[in-house]
Amino acid sequence: MVESALEERTWLVAVDGSKASKDAFFVALEDFYVDKKDKIIVVSVTDMMKTSLPYEYQPSTIANDYKIELLSKLHPSHYSIILAEKKEGKNVHETILQQAEEKNATAIFIGYHGRKGPKLDPSIMGQTVRYSTNNATRPIVIVKFPYFRAKARSGVFTYMICLDGSSKSFKVLEALHTFSKPGDKFVAVTVQSTPDEETIEKIAAHIKKFEERAKMRIDYLTLKAEDAETIHGPVVDFVNRNEDYKVDFVMFSSWGLKTEVGKLAALTIGSFATKLISFVQANLIMIP
Repeated sequence: MVESALEERTWLVAVDGSKASKDAFFVALEDFYVDKKDKIIVVSVTDMMKTSLPYEYQPSTIANDYKIELLSKLHPSHYSIILAEKKEGKNVHETILQQAEEKNATAIFIGYHGRKGPKLDPSIMGQTVRYSTNNATRPIVIVKFPYFRAKARSGVFTYMICLDGSSKSFKVLEALHTFSKPGDKFVAVTVQSTPDEETIEKIAAHIKKFEERAKMRIDYLTLKAEDAETIHGPVVDFVNRNEDYKVDFVMFSSWGLKTEVGKLAALTIGSFATKLISFVQANLIMIP
């Protein structure tokens, strides 16, 4: 259980008038916002060149919609609505990330898809998700399902933390305080195609030290993959099919041990992260 006091956090939500972005907004507001402490920033990117948008996608409609939602729930000092004009030479996704930097956002909430709705192949991520995860310097919360604490089992969430022994993956542990609340449950997993007891012991020791320092309890499981190319498979199966844990959020780093050990330039997120985003049937939190 998390016992330390939460610091003030700023949740930035990227919206575009779509249902998916509205779901992301409500997850940020209902599940992560702490009353009278945190801030919610709603950002919608506008383009003056687009003059014939449907009513629900027009900037004024979007701004009024979220103003109505926020006025009844938050004090005006704890939220803001920004219509950010897309500058020449920049795309929507760059504008969102720029706003996150300027507002010092704790995390960016985005829907898994945009105005066009779900794709025929649900494993194909939307452009905003693809660009944001590949270029973000702040945590990205990808909302696939509008899970709410009020409707969750006993009002708590279960978080899965993916650890491979890299320093990047250990940053995910440190982020638990930011994204969880007292009573939430945690399960850490390590997937290997070839057993490596030394790495497992290293991770287990790191988790134990974190538990003692953070006063949290974390279950630790090791999963077996068929080969190095299918490391994501056991995690996807566990989240999508395991009835004992019922994972609500999967937390992972943007790249892992292979990149770290090889000292490779991490210009994009790793294949493990990409496949988790595509195939996991849960919400996701990527720590860059």
